[in-house]
Amino acid sequence: MPFAKRIAALAVFASMACAACALEISGFKPYEDGGLEAEFCGKFKVENISLKSDSAGGVEMPLDWGGYENLLLTSSALEGKIKKCLLGECAPKAQNCEPKAEIIFSRKVSDKSLLLKVSFDGELTAVFFLGRYKRLGKVYYKLSSASDFEFTDNKYRKSFREFVIKELKNLL
Repeated sequence: MPFAKRIAALAVFASMACAACALEISGFKPYEDGGLEAEFCGKFKVENISLKSDSAGGVEMPLDWGGYENLLLTSSALEGKIKKCLLGECAPKAQNCEPKAEIIFSRKVSDKSLLLKVSFDGELTAVFFLGRYKRLGKVYYKLSSASDFEFTDNKYRKSFREFVIKELKNLL
């Protein structure tokens, strides 16, 4: 197969693979004030999502303590799906997808803690803290997330935690 055809075939395969790994809204709960709680792939949820009050009418992710943006939409496709839910026009997908987590940033905050940003399928980024402490001579790790982010699947939460610790424990 000529080189150009191989590249074209790879591009088609990559686009199909990306479509298969897209975050899907598996459940949502509208709030009386117009906000929304959305669950993604049955694995985690984000609370307090709302529409921006500006003329563009985009989606506004919740701010954490002190006004920090710890949850960021990095995909216009996911923003469109969430906006439809906010406007009452979406139906949750029943599929139970497996979001691929990728650590895109990590920074040491102190000798015993790291700040990290994790991208889920390249569509949603969440900030986490990884802390290390010792008790009775044994080392433990604690993973904390943004206040409006919560894992809903314990198996996924445990595998995510193990992944983060394996990747970053040498930095602590």
